[in-house]
Amino acid sequence: GWAEDSAPIVKVDKSNPIAPTAAATTASVYTDGSSHNWWKDTVTVHFTDNGDPALADTSAGSGVDTATIPENVTYTTLGLHTASGTVMDNAGNESSAGTLDVYVDDSDPTFGACPAGGPFMLNSGDHTVGPISVDDTGSGVASSGNTLSGPVHTNVAAQQSVEFTVYDNVGHSATKTCYYDIVSTSFLKPVDAAPIMNIAKLGRVIPVKINLLLNGGTVDNPTSQPIYIGGSTQVGCSTGETTADSAIDVYAAAGSSNAGNLFRWDTTGGFWIYKYD
Repeated sequence: GWAEDSAPIVKVDKSNPIAPTAAATTASVYTDGSSHNWWKDTVTVHFTDNGDPALADTSAGSGVDTATIPENVTYTTLGLHTASGTVMDNAGNESSAGTLDVYVDDSDPTFGACPAGGPFMLNSGDHTVGPISVDDTGSGVASSGNTLSGPVHTNVAAQQSVEFTVYDNVGHSATKTCYYDIVSTSFLKPVDAAPIMNIAKLGRVIPVKINLLLNGGTVDNPTSQPIYIGGSTQVGCSTGETTADSAIDVYAAAGSSNAGNLFRWDTTGGFWIYKYD
């Protein structure tokens, strides 16, 4: 009879499987100028195998061991994270790594100090303060939608607030409220308040004594804070008609002078004295 060769066929797989693909399970929110993709607060990366190449004789390889496919990985902290993973085939060969860089922004933007401003005189119109400085350690400050400057209204004798808002490029936002003082005044003798017409001889120096009110309350001695003096208005002596403004606006701390103007705190009387030469 005939002898039959029943020896098994032996196949050797020496090739590595193809590197897996690493991909985020959600789309990025923002791509910066360096082509970095940013996610807000969290991102999960999923790995997918790409198979095992054929053998030299074109027959199928041993195949990817599905148990070696990396599990999903989630990142929730600020900055760059590199997801990396390999797979093995059923013959024990390991692939090169499949990788993905992801950037996470987990925090709100921040503000610097409140912009300087004031005190502002009561009923002196709106005064713009800002811009306020802002920063973001992640995706950066957004280029639009921010309110970094704002008006201080002076129609009320009370401290006024300005609210600033800033956004980052992944959608976080932050707000900050800054407060500004409103100053009002009342004249003391020898000057009478409007509508009384004060009359004096030409050349006589008139001390203008001012009771200063800050946010509706009396200021005892605000010598550390510059005070804004509004403009004067010329009035016709015979007709009483108002003519052009005579600008005497100055910023002056107690005892300082500016172009012939003197504005000082009278510690004895407890009021401001302003002399205009």
